[in-house]
Amino acid sequence: MIILDATTKTLQVVLAGGVTTSQLPFVSSYVVLNETIFSSVETDGLTSGATPVTLVPSPADSATQHQVKLLTVRNSDTAAATVTIQLDTSGTPRALITVILSVGYTLQYTDGEGFRVLDTTGAVLGTGPTGAVGPQGPAGPPGSLGMDGPEGPEGPEGPPGPPGPAGGPPGPQGPTGVAGPIGPPGQDGADGEPGLLGPTGPQGLTGATGAAGAPGPIGPLALDGEDGEPGIPGPAGATGPQGATGAMGPVGPSGPPGAGNDGDEGPMGPPGMVGATGPAGATGPTGATGQIGPPGYDGDEGEPGAFGPPGPAGAQGAAGATGATGPAGVGPPGSDGEDGESGFVLINQGGGGVGEDFVIANG
Repeated sequence: MIILDATTKTLQVVLAGGVTTSQLPFVSSYVVLNETIFSSVETDGLTSGATPVTLVPSPADSATQHQVKLLTVRNSDTAAATVTIQLDTSGTPRALITVILSVGYTLQYTDGEGFRVLDTTGAVLGTGPTGAVGPQGPAGPPGSLGMDGPEGPEGPEGPPGPPGPAGGPPGPQGPTGVAGPIGPPGQDGADGEPGLLGPTGPQGLTGATGAAGAPGPIGPLALDGEDGEPGIPGPAGATGPQGATGAMGPVGPSGPPGAGNDGDEGPMGPPGMVGATGPAGATGPTGATGQIGPPGYDGDEGEPGAFGPPGPAGAQGAAGATGATGPAGVGPPGSDGEDGESGFVLINQGGGGVGEDFVIANG
């Protein structure tokens, strides 16, 4: 191995004299090496007769080396040439090898095999048959310790080791110590979270149905007065318990038509669609009586409507307070409207109590 380890060292080629027709071509290959660089470099050129030509330059600094890997010098002249490879240190040349190269021959150096001469066929000159392997020599002294390499990355964390063996059996209990003085009372702790709501208890039994109340008297029929503003409806009374359903009484005769002057004709409402009369259903339970609405205007007598099935009587609700009579409105007389459909009047056949029957009469 040829190593240039100083800035004052170079590797050169030089001939013994001038050439006949052409200079000899050369090729060199070396490695630049230091703590941070490892790179390969190749150079080539021609000899210059008796003037030395650099094959491998000196390193750039003292921390860098040039390790020579390959050198070749081929005699492409028409006459034999004497070739010298020399190491120049600070201007002082030291020959490494000098050979006479015939025309077409090549001087070659490789790292590991050193210098040798190849003929025009590429065969190595002066190489005999391979000799027997000699005995192994003694081991050489250990080399010097190299520089520490950079620290590698941290390895992954290993799995946890198995738990250690359990300690020995517990020792005997020591004697009870003397009771210490009682400390001051601690502060009240923070209120805990409220407890969960308990389950709902079972539903109580249903109470017995109360007796039906006596029906109230029917008030006298009032004459139609001038229409006032409708009063504010009073609050609905509490609905009493439902009494038992009474037996169906006979249908009474139709009462006489109510007295009273015809009121102003009300605005005509849109006619409703007459539905087909369905079969009479079974009598349902008595529903609660709704609040009495304000009286409507008397319309002109219309065609009698079809009788609907009697509805169940609702419970009598408490009468609301009578609203104040509003001032009479004075407006222009309205035009005669078309005859409207006849209304219906509910006639109580039994006094208005719970369970009594109503008859729908043509008004």
